[in-house]
Amino acid sequence: MTTHDQSVLERQPTTAPARHSGVGRGDLVAAVGFLIAAVYVLQGQWRNLNGGYLYNSGQDQTMWEWFFSVAAHAVAHLDNPLSSDLQNYPLGVNLMANTAMFGISIPLAPITLLFGPTVTWAIALTIGLAGTSFAWYWLFSRQLNASKGAAAMGGALCGFAPGAISHANGHPNFVVLFLLPVIAMLVTRMAHGGGTTKN
Repeated sequence: MTTHDQSVLERQPTTAPARHSGVGRGDLVAAVGFLIAAVYVLQGQWRNLNGGYLYNSGQDQTMWEWFFSVAAHAVAHLDNPLSSDLQNYPLGVNLMANTAMFGISIPLAPITLLFGPTVTWAIALTIGLAGTSFAWYWLFSRQLNASKGAAAMGGALCGFAPGAISHANGHPNFVVLFLLPVIAMLVTRMAHGGGTTKN
């Protein structure tokens, strides 16, 4: 064997292959697909935003719309969102004793103030289904290096699983789970000795 006849196994790359970290066309297709699927699942709510009530929601939708309204009221009046005297007056209630989801209700407060809590409710559930699916897709395609198709199927399975769909009629706290794959990604990086800063 001469020096010019190196086998494929002996060739070593001089640099590590570059990881794709930007948003590509396949990523946008996946995001739009998840959004369309979420709107389809919640089409009954989206068709009747003037007071529509999700089938078999019990009193959950009323409770969540109240949470969204109270958070918007607190933002508009610069009140403490962690408690409210709009129930159990004059003592009030501790909203931290329930699942008020301030991470969703406060950022969506302008929408609640402009369009009402039913619109916020529909947006929160839609973001929950689509956002959770896309976050898992991102983890699978970036962290686990799965193909775009496999990552899309995995994301759809995680975001639109029967458990998520069954809770999409009244429990956004079980549907808005897009931070779970982000946490999993950061923990995985830490376990492999990598930093948690943005690449």
